[in-house]
Amino acid sequence: MEYEILIALKNGRGRAGDIAKRARLDIRVTWQAMQRLLRKGLIEKDEFDVYNITEKGKAKLEELERDKVAQANVGLTRLSRLVENRDEKDINKLLSFVEKVTQEWGGGGEDRKPAEDSRT
Repeated sequence: MEYEILIALKNGRGRAGDIAKRARLDIRVTWQAMQRLLRKGLIEKDEFDVYNITEKGKAKLEELERDKVAQANVGLTRLSRLVENRDEKDINKLLSFVEKVTQEWGGGGEDRKPAEDSRT
């Protein structure tokens, strides 16, 4: 979630609530993560409680963006949050998509299961 906050701040300054909305995170979780980012010097806060990404934060974000595994994990985390409110038809579409990508990308091995078996 720190990655998502850095992305939100890269796109513009804002208060914690604004950043939470942009990052699609809970405000309490966002605020806690922002406190960690402040301690690390990756973001800064002005006298009006408006947050901004620092040069150190921009460098860290660039490093993270080069890490494809980190990007994939962030995407999967976002996706898992969205799945909670979906019906079975939507979930089955998603599982079919995952199966298709797995086959096309040559992924496989013992963790591959048919879409209908993967939720049991």
